Amino acid sequence: MATASEIENRLSVANLFELQDNERLVESNSHVPGRTMFKGRDSNTLSLLNALRVEGEAGFCDIILDVLGHQLTTHRCVLAANSQFFYTMFGSGMKESNQKILGLHSVSFTAMSLILDYFYTREILIDEDNVLDLLHASSFLLVIPVKNACIDLLSKQLTSENCFSILQIAEQFGADVLARKAKNFIKVNFSIVVKNEEFASILQNDLVSFISDDEIQVEKEEEVYQCVLKWVEHDEANRAPVLPDLLKHLRMASLPKGFLQSSKEPLLKAAKILTVPAPKKVKKRKWTRKSRKAKDMKFVLEKQVRPSTEMHDVLVGVGTGDCRKAFCYDFKKKELFSMADLSLFGYDGHLAIVGRTLYLVGEQKYGTKGVKKVSAMCLDDTKKLCSTPGVKVQLEWKVKASTKELGVKGSLVAFHELLYYIGGWQTSGCCGTVECYNPELDEWSTCAGLDTPRCFAGCVVTESHIYIVGGGTSYIRDTALCSVERYDPDKDSWSYVAHLREARSTPGCVFWGNKIYAIGGIDSSGVQTTSCEVYAPRINEWHTIAKLPYPHCPVNNVIIVKNQVTVPLQPETTYSSCDAVKYNARSNKWQKVKNLTISDKIGSFNLQTIKLPQLILQRMCKEYWPTDFFADWRDSDDEDDAYFDSDSETSSFDWNWNSASDFDDYHIESEGEFDYLFF
Repeated sequence: MATASEIENRLSVANLFELQDNERLVESNSHVPGRTMFKGRDSNTLSLLNALRVEGEAGFCDIILDVLGHQLTTHRCVLAANSQFFYTMFGSGMKESNQKILGLHSVSFTAMSLILDYFYTREILIDEDNVLDLLHASSFLLVIPVKNACIDLLSKQLTSENCFSILQIAEQFGADVLARKAKNFIKVNFSIVVKNEEFASILQNDLVSFISDDEIQVEKEEEVYQCVLKWVEHDEANRAPVLPDLLKHLRMASLPKGFLQSSKEPLLKAAKILTVPAPKKVKKRKWTRKSRKAKDMKFVLEKQVRPSTEMHDVLVGVGTGDCRKAFCYDFKKKELFSMADLSLFGYDGHLAIVGRTLYLVGEQKYGTKGVKKVSAMCLDDTKKLCSTPGVKVQLEWKVKASTKELGVKGSLVAFHELLYYIGGWQTSGCCGTVECYNPELDEWSTCAGLDTPRCFAGCVVTESHIYIVGGGTSYIRDTALCSVERYDPDKDSWSYVAHLREARSTPGCVFWGNKIYAIGGIDSSGVQTTSCEVYAPRINEWHTIAKLPYPHCPVNNVIIVKNQVTVPLQPETTYSSCDAVKYNARSNKWQKVKNLTISDKIGSFNLQTIKLPQLILQRMCKEYWPTDFFADWRDSDDEDDAYFDSDSETSSFDWNWNSASDFDDYHIESEGEFDYLFF
């Protein structure tokens, strides 16, 4: 008597036959003259065969697969049609080709069952628990579609915890695409993935392959050194002897001078590692070129630098007024990178940098809360895990704690990993309030106030003090101050120092070479001035230096480039091709910098300079068309909006410092005979 399951199966088979009888063939689009092509459903035959498979011999099954003691009945033709392994076996005349029971010992029963179901249903469920089992079975049986599906799943599951094991699997099964993706993932996230347990178990050849590759992305070469030590310490007895060979693959020029020699690492001492001595300096004869040997040595040293660790001088710019653009510019490679725009149009935003975090204070012009708003952008966020190599990171502004009593037209400065906002204009007039922001606590606190309330002041920091320079006593332009105050953070107190020689508000201030520079500004008559002064804290004196070629108020954009005080000029201050001027401290002259700016609008940005490793820059969004980036400052549809002409004759898109032609430029001499080199 037939069992219930057999009866049920016969009913299902009968149903399939009924569906097959009721199927209507569909006319195909492909026509042959005199003939018509009709097409039926692809799944009917397979569904019927799958139902017959359950009946065993009664369902026309002609072979039994014995998989580790478990049996699976199937059709020989189905196996041959889906697997090159079975096709070759059955057609080779081998004894297995005619056996009723075929033993399989190289695959698991679970994997074979799933693959056999796939042969009949064209569906297979793959998850992280069975993917490796199925990958092995499909590779052995030469079921390429299932193998590729397993590889695709592993590719999507690639993480910092399993990247090394997935690389090993990819190489084992000849999955070249997956292997390349795993290698690229490891290179891009090298600093992160080496911290996981898998790293310590990789083979020596794989370790050498990575640390000798210039494409691995690390901020400092010390990270590569530490990962080598970690790998050796995992099996110190067997790996310590190869430590000297591993260290040869470090980029010595990227390590601090004398790093290995001064290291107290026991492994280095135990291995008696002798570092290669630094090359002797080749004496340069007078009026002769460097010897070929010296040039070759320089080339070798440059080749020893790992690209991602190279430090670049970078200009950071954040828009003012109605401009909400933000950018970074790499002076070395002459590349422009865009950063996230401001959430609303800026107003009197002030820019300062703590570590590698940009802080923008009071960047919104609508309402009191907007004036007090604080936003931050951390450039180190680019170093986070990158799941897709090559995809750039779009940095974002994040809202921080608002200030308590922020006034507009104050001064913002970073000092000892803290932010200070000083003075400003409030509804009641100028204030002397000073607030301090702690980035770690995300809190503002009040410090000792200024002795003279002021706004529109210049601000600069030295190694130990904050200086507030000039400014005004009201919002009116002709109220310039000549007083200068110094803040001592240890005593939380302000004191007066020597006054400016000329009263000025909105001066551009910068500290360089142990001196404070006060550049341009608005004088006591309310007009822009060309005068400049320099202050020596050691002797507490101000002295006049050469005047600017044009009256200018560079309150937020005096920068140091190539060891020179540099002032990008705003479009309305330039009447020739000069977009910026730099101060020659040796000759006490201002010189034009030809082809300085990537746009003539850069003088209207808040500017800061910072040193960044190539690791960060190569993950930022590069702007290939600077003209498009700077072309449109506003998104408003108002007819009164003013747009700057991107075809201005003063525009340039190539930064060129210390060009030969600079020596032919005009110079503006100082009226005084003071020799600043001696104070």
